[in-house]
Amino acid sequence: MKTQKRPSGQAVQRGIPTFVCIVALCLALTFARNSIYHTTLTLWQEVVERNPKRARAHNNLGNAYLNLGMTAEAIEEYQRTLALDRYYVKTYYNLGTALEDAGRPDEAASSYAFYCKNSPPDFRRPIACERAQVLSRAGKDLGANRH
Repeated sequence: MKTQKRPSGQAVQRGIPTFVCIVALCLALTFARNSIYHTTLTLWQEVVERNPKRARAHNNLGNAYLNLGMTAEAIEEYQRTLALDRYYVKTYYNLGTALEDAGRPDEAASSYAFYCKNSPPDFRRPIACERAQVLSRAGKDLGANRH
């Protein structure tokens, strides 16, 4: 039976600096990668950059913008989402919220109404249905007062 030779102490000592360098390189790469994910905004910007044709990535970037109060940018991302996938239904709710924040109630009502009609039952659906009705009524009242 053959026995395996164990590496000599010198061979092990020579391998240690190589191992330390590899570990240091991996840590540096991990640190650099994690800096991209420091905020939700930078995370989704990176995802959109790598996957520009993914509706979900644009929707989530829109959410990151909206959470930071960057309403115009959020609206743009939601519109990009719908250009990529007009049946990405949850975007209609998000777009309605952003449009309402931007003072565009008629457009918001339309987005909420689409969501209300086409979404699966979830916690946002009754809110969307109510917002669509309220904003539609408010728009009609404003239109009547202008004449």
